[in-house]
Amino acid sequence: MKTMKSQDIFISIRALLALIILSFGGCKKVSKTNSSVDKTESESLVEKTKERTTGQKLLALWNATDQRIPIDTIVTNLRLRLEPIGMDDPLGHDVVSVDISLQQMLNTKETIPMSGIEAGFVLNALLQDAGYSAELVFRKDGQGATSIRHRLVGVRVDESDVVVPFSVDAAKAGDWSTLDVQQSKGLIEGLKALRAVEKYAFKSAQEHIVHAMEAGNKDSAYQFLRGQILLMQGDFDAGILDMESAVKRQEDSHGQYQLGMAALQLEQSFKAFRSLQRSVELDSGNANAWYALGILNLKRYQTADDEARQVVAKDLDRVESALSRINTNHEHLVELRARRALLTGKVDESRQIVLDGLKTNAKSSILHGFLAELATAAGDLNATIKHLEKATELDKNQPDYWLWLASAY
Repeated sequence: MKTMKSQDIFISIRALLALIILSFGGCKKVSKTNSSVDKTESESLVEKTKERTTGQKLLALWNATDQRIPIDTIVTNLRLRLEPIGMDDPLGHDVVSVDISLQQMLNTKETIPMSGIEAGFVLNALLQDAGYSAELVFRKDGQGATSIRHRLVGVRVDESDVVVPFSVDAAKAGDWSTLDVQQSKGLIEGLKALRAVEKYAFKSAQEHIVHAMEAGNKDSAYQFLRGQILLMQGDFDAGILDMESAVKRQEDSHGQYQLGMAALQLEQSFKAFRSLQRSVELDSGNANAWYALGILNLKRYQTADDEARQVVAKDLDRVESALSRINTNHEHLVELRARRALLTGKVDESRQIVLDGLKTNAKSSILHGFLAELATAAGDLNATIKHLEKATELDKNQPDYWLWLASAY
């Protein structure tokens, strides 16, 4: 299946106590003559409370003492309020300013989905509002130099330790570089471009990626994303050229995987196989690349003669073994095994493999999609619709499922 692969003003108890003490002059009896002065002092204090930043209001809710709120307390509370979005998962939301994000945290008790990049900017603002000397820093994840999402954004506090919103271990490893204003702008524009792509707003995506490249012209990830956007718009030559150029500048598993998927889309199987093979050489833990290799080998198996099938079978064994090392219950591994059984005519066994796989992958849209395929082949329209409805519920960003479901209705 083709995937190209998004409070109200708070017055603390201490502030109220201060107002009471000032209003009553240290509990002394106040005459009518002095009441206007006391009222002015009270109003002044309220105004100071109102002038607090959104971040300071949020910090006041988290701080139970008169002392400066500890860094660990800030990080812990932030992690409780945010739901991390995986680097390879869709954003699923529009990118907003830090202040709006903080306001959302004030206005709701629900966890807010957020990418690590956005959370890094939020953490930096909170640490600054708490009175710490904070500096934004970043580094590229080793497996994703060509992916904007594979950027770790942290905060260096008091020119010493680095704090990361979601990953404790990440702060202790790797070389961190200062994230200047232009680079910050580039990352945000890049995220906005990604979100626009998720919404199929390609014109807006192009505008954002132009701004991102202007701000962060030394980062190959922006050129790579521009290539992907061009590819999705049908400009295959320009898109592939951009993507290949970005990978040459800084090769990584993610880039080779995406080049392989692009080649598959253009039905260039040999080129796809070469890129995908290189992807897993660079990162043996890239499950998506192994899965794509498995699908390629299944296609080879279909058209191969008996002698060639023995060779392909060994390649499929290698793919399954690699996926098993990553996760013995991985949804891609389950699907490959099911498809392999289906190729040999074992329909019932194929279905059972998927049903068993759903016990540990209850939220897998891929497996429900496969069951929909089996139901369609069996002529069971009700079962097809049932599994497609579940697949679209689990993955709202997969257009193929929606189109298939619409035709099934």
